[in-house]
Amino acid sequence: MKFITDNTFSLKPVLKWNGSCSGESRVLINGHLTRYKVYGEILYKCIQVYSYYLLFITYEEDMIYVSNVYLFNNKEKKIDTAKIYASYLQDDLNALFGLIDEDTYSGELTDFKFVSSNEMTFKFFKSIWKLEILEKPRCYLYSDMDDRSCGRLLERPPGLRTYLKFSIISQQK
Repeated sequence: MKFITDNTFSLKPVLKWNGSCSGESRVLINGHLTRYKVYGEILYKCIQVYSYYLLFITYEEDMIYVSNVYLFNNKEKKIDTAKIYASYLQDDLNALFGLIDEDTYSGELTDFKFVSSNEMTFKFFKSIWKLEILEKPRCYLYSDMDDRSCGRLLERPPGLRTYLKFSIISQQK
């Protein structure tokens, strides 16, 4: 595993007819526009694992509530995707609805650490997540998809195969 800091992957926001951002972006690989659209406008992290590229994409840089995770293979094809949500406590909800000072409240997607050649941990809000990237996809039953520790904080598209195995290993109260 290694962080990719060059412009191998980049995003070009998709604009609406009136010129405002749509919330989606087109993926550029080595400066060339691909056919893939992703949700989000900021490429937060790009990590190479095996011959795959793992992208963490967000909507905002400071207040991150959702991160879309995409896995591309070396043939520039999107092969897996997931969406992770922040876990909200009452103080967090109060901040969202303006009941407390928003300056004291900000989302975070930090502390990316490589645990092994295909496992990593990262902090998202008050949870520490573990992500294992499988070299070959595994088939699963819907109820067996991920560690139950993720609850409603993880969303996937329908399907029976995944390269990404998520779990939450710690939550702060």
